[in-house]
Amino acid sequence: MTSGRADSAFAQARAAGEAAVSRLARFNEPGRMSLAGAYALGYGTLGLAQIDDDGPDWYNLLDPLDTLMLGTAFPKRFASMYEFANARDRVAGAVARHRSRQRHRGFRTPVPADQ
Repeated sequence: MTSGRADSAFAQARAAGEAAVSRLARFNEPGRMSLAGAYALGYGTLGLAQIDDDGPDWYNLLDPLDTLMLGTAFPKRFASMYEFANARDRVAGAVARHRSRQRHRGFRTPVPADQ
């Protein structure tokens, strides 16, 4: 494959990827993000940063749950890994508080034995 053909194939793949991310962003509005949409947008953000070679170094440290958080915050860009970690920890704390309330609510309202 010649360099020109490789560049053309790369440009086509990039355009297809950007179109897919655009569709995801359009159908997964902020506040109405699906789990799949958030995960895909997180990986899309990481992929574009790798291709453009302009992502922060801490992107290499993200695990799948961090990638989900990155996609949930899309299109926000974090100034540092500390800003990202603080945002991630606030969300994790809110989820943990919500889950514990739901569990306690079930314990306070006993379900009759015949149901």
